[in-house]
Amino acid sequence: MSKGKDLRQDGRLVFSIGASRSGKSQFVLSQVRADKRLLVWDVEGEYAARHGLAVVEGKRQLLQQLQSATGPARLAYHPQGLGEFDFFCRCAFNWIRQAPASIVCEELAAATNAVKAGGYWGVLVTRGLKYGPHIYAVVQRAQETDKSVLGNASVVNICRPNTQQDAEYIAGRFGLELSEIPDADLEMLQRHKDRTLTRCKIKFNDQGPYLVPLEQFSRTF
Repeated sequence: MSKGKDLRQDGRLVFSIGASRSGKSQFVLSQVRADKRLLVWDVEGEYAARHGLAVVEGKRQLLQQLQSATGPARLAYHPQGLGEFDFFCRCAFNWIRQAPASIVCEELAAATNAVKAGGYWGVLVTRGLKYGPHIYAVVQRAQETDKSVLGNASVVNICRPNTQQDAEYIAGRFGLELSEIPDADLEMLQRHKDRTLTRCKIKFNDQGPYLVPLEQFSRTF
């Protein structure tokens, strides 16, 4: 490993939870919209269609694109099936070893399970952080997420849940009051690893969504 890579700051694992259309993906977009190196697991084709990322389809094309993308590149991988997730994570891990990048995994629960992260997804969210990436894990229900993400997340970004049961799980799992869980779209509560909490809201301008912090406070969890 080169000296430059040894001096990299650790990356962040950001876990974004919420019902469909609650704002969880808009939050991620607010964080990565200016990132020069970005790779998205784009099952629904949302990032490619709406946000101007280059579409990559098929394992061969993904390998070719990442091998040549030693500098800036904004890529959305549209898989042919969920069975390609481990291959995607392996490619992402090798790419961040070249240089820091942002990795977004949408609809994560469909490709993993609620036990310890396995395969190259586990490698990416444990060993990969030392290479300085920002990894965004996006799900609708926290209880369907693997324990590696739940335990290692630098930031948990909580949007409006699907159900009361989902809200109760989130409150219990992250040491929150049920009344603190957002119940409106585009509003969110962030739980940071240093035990601070931040209330935020997504707003929009000509460049797209951006995050507005409203209140920061702390509490013993």
